[in-house]
Amino acid sequence: MKTERWIQKIMQACLTADTYTFRRRVLAELRNVLDFEVACFTTVDPRTLLSTGAVTDERIEKLHPRLFENEYEGADCNRYSELAHSSVKVAALSVATGGNLAQSVRGREILLPAGLGDELRAALVHQGECWGFLTLYRSAEQARFTQTEIALVSTLVPNFARTLREATTRMEADAAAVNTPEAGIAVISADFTLLSANDAARWWLAVLRRQEDIGQQYLPRPVRAVCSKVRGRSRIQKSSGQAKVCIPISQGGFLSIRASELTSPSTVQYAVVLERARPDEIVPLLAASYNLTSREKQLLGCILSGGSTKEIAAALSISTYTVQDHLKSIFSKTGVGSRRELIRLLITRYSLLDIM
Repeated sequence: MKTERWIQKIMQACLTADTYTFRRRVLAELRNVLDFEVACFTTVDPRTLLSTGAVTDERIEKLHPRLFENEYEGADCNRYSELAHSSVKVAALSVATGGNLAQSVRGREILLPAGLGDELRAALVHQGECWGFLTLYRSAEQARFTQTEIALVSTLVPNFARTLREATTRMEADAAAVNTPEAGIAVISADFTLLSANDAARWWLAVLRRQEDIGQQYLPRPVRAVCSKVRGRSRIQKSSGQAKVCIPISQGGFLSIRASELTSPSTVQYAVVLERARPDEIVPLLAASYNLTSREKQLLGCILSGGSTKEIAAALSISTYTVQDHLKSIFSKTGVGSRRELIRLLITRYSLLDIM
C-alpha cells in the first residue's frame, strides 16, 4: 500500500506542463524510495535520440563529455540507443556485467574513477517513440540495484514517457519566440569549447543555458550532443556528415541545432548552426507527439501541402473513404473537428506560418 501511494504521488508530478519542473519533481520523489547518489534526466529528439536538455548534478555534468564519447564512439553495456530499441527498457550496469562493473568501459574508465558505482538506465518509450532517458547513479559504497528496484522503475517508465510526449503538444509559440534571431553560427573546438560565435548564436546559447540552468562555462548539452555524434561518426565511420536535433524551447517555439565537422591537417573543429526550426523539422516531431501512425503522418504532410481529399487519395494510392477515416483519427488525436481547425492549430500554436 505504501508503494502504491508513492506511485500515485509521483504521478502527480506528471501533471505539470514544464518538463524541467516535472523532471526535478520526479527525481525528488524517487529519492524517497530509492537510494542513489546522483542522477541525469534528459529529454531527447525521438528521431535522433540526441539530448534536448537535461536535469542533472554537477558531478555528472563534469562527466558528460566522457559519457557522450562512450555513447557514440564505441560498444558498451546498456547504451541508450540500444535500450530505446530493445524490449528491455530498464537495465542496471551491475546486471549487464555480472556484478563486475569494470567489465564495462563506462564503469571502468568513467564511473569508478569518479567514485560512482552501479548505474540504472531507463529508456522512456511510449508507443514506439523514445522521449527521454533517466539515469540513476549509486556511489561506489552503495549496494547494487536490485531486481525489485529495477521492476519499480519499469512500472513508471510508460507514464514518464507519455508525459514527455504530451508536453511537446502543449508548446505554444509566443511573440518572443517569433522574433528570435534568424540564425546563429558558432565554432566549437575539439574539446567542446566555444571558440567564436555571432550575436545570434550567443543569444541562443544563453537561452539554452537558462533553460538547463547551467553556467557560462558549459556548452548546453544539446550542442555537446550533436558535436559528440558527429565526432563519433567520424572516428567510427571515417565520414562525419551532419548531426541535428529539434528542441522545444520553454519560451515557445522550436530550435534546430545542426553540427558539422571542420578539419585541417592539424585540428578538428565543429561548425554549429542554431536557428528556428523549419516546418519539415517541427511537423514530424509534432506528429510523433500526437501519436499519429505512419499513414496519418503522410496525410498530415499532404494536408499542409494543400492537397484535397482526392489528391491525397491518389498520392497515397488509397480510397477517398480511407482518407476520411484517417482524417477522423487525426482530428480525434489533435482535438480538432475539421481540416481547417487542424491547419489553424498548427499555424497559430506552433507558428508554422511565420517560418513557412
